[in-house]
Amino acid sequence: MDVDLRDYIPNPKQQLAHDSPSKFILYGGATGGGKSYFLCMDALRRSLAWNGNSVGIYRWELASFKSTTFATMEETILSREGLIANHNQNDRKITLCNGSIIRYGGLKPSDSAAGDIKKVVKSLEHSDIYLDEVTDFPEQVFDFMPTRIGRIKCQWALTGEWEKPIGHIRCTCNPELSWVKTRWIDKPWPGYVFIQSTIRDNEKNLSSDYRETLLASNDADWVRRYVNGDWSAAIDYSAVCPTALILHAIGLEGVPRGVVEFGVDVAGEGDDMSVIYMREGGHAKLLWEGKEPNTMRLKAKVEAFADMYHPRLIKVDGIGIGTGVVDALGEDGYPVEAIIGGARPHDESGGFLNQRAEIYWNFRKMLQEGKVCLPNHPETVNELGQVRYMQTASGRVIQIEAKPAIKKRLGKSPDRADALIYCFAYAEEEFTVATA
Repeated sequence: MDVDLRDYIPNPKQQLAHDSPSKFILYGGATGGGKSYFLCMDALRRSLAWNGNSVGIYRWELASFKSTTFATMEETILSREGLIANHNQNDRKITLCNGSIIRYGGLKPSDSAAGDIKKVVKSLEHSDIYLDEVTDFPEQVFDFMPTRIGRIKCQWALTGEWEKPIGHIRCTCNPELSWVKTRWIDKPWPGYVFIQSTIRDNEKNLSSDYRETLLASNDADWVRRYVNGDWSAAIDYSAVCPTALILHAIGLEGVPRGVVEFGVDVAGEGDDMSVIYMREGGHAKLLWEGKEPNTMRLKAKVEAFADMYHPRLIKVDGIGIGTGVVDALGEDGYPVEAIIGGARPHDESGGFLNQRAEIYWNFRKMLQEGKVCLPNHPETVNELGQVRYMQTASGRVIQIEAKPAIKKRLGKSPDRADALIYCFAYAEEEFTVATA
């Protein structure tokens, strides 16, 4: 099959991404870098290189795909003469003249399929998957995707041999606080490669005033993040703990000194994590994290650390399964206190909806006052920076996003962030970060 692709001259960064053998590619990281164009053209090239292949181009939300990625797909794939054998728009399936299939759309289950967030992904059968704005995808959905690639036996057009091509997952996004930042940017996992492309790398494909228009109409933080591709500028403006405060707390140095207290978040079955955090004065330290639904085994871990560090107080998520950990620690004589997020705040005149709002907001104040030294732990940092707050129209009542709402929005629970917050909750002593 001879399809003319000479009109596509990839920029050097796009070519680098096309040629990369890495299993997990993240391309872009800024606006105007040619992200969606790269995805569509890589999918097309891969489909033409193998007769009878199957690839998928997706976003999380179908509506977002229709309003963004589909327009690029029309330009790069659907408009080519002699390429398309059939386009079934109802099934969102494009069949090429060499028998290869490109599926597209959104992978988020419909409301009627609520309860299994991976329901749509489980049905995929591809050699390669392409994800536009991968930060929109819940982490647990992405983690399942490697089981859906490398599954198609097809014919290599160059030699006529039949085999299953090695599968890849190629993604794009702008800088965001998320699990994506942890895997590709902060401490890249094996097989994960980030190839940055900004306006400067893709200028030949943009209008002459594209950059000037962006710079003229947006503030400095926006430019750092979306034009320069600076991941440290990733900010959720509704976050209770702003990125700048978190990064400042990570940059503080000193000697841990002061009262020791623990914060424990208890997970049940599923993907949630049980986490044990400690603070010594204003210095926070992650002691342990893992999937431990057995309350007695988790209790034993907490007690082992308590015997080592002798905390004044162990503050445990006292809702649901956490009740068993609280009771067991108390029966064994350890100083334990239940944190009940939905309970009435200690300071009922402080303008907080509940205890969860009170302890998060007080932690924010500690960050502002430079009282907290945080570990450089990307998973905790990203979770902490994504917990949002709301205020009533009068500004008098502060509410923190509930864990179920966060899990629905992000696909995971902020277990590390909550454990960290608990160990600073209702600190009775005055303390600062010791620097000598």
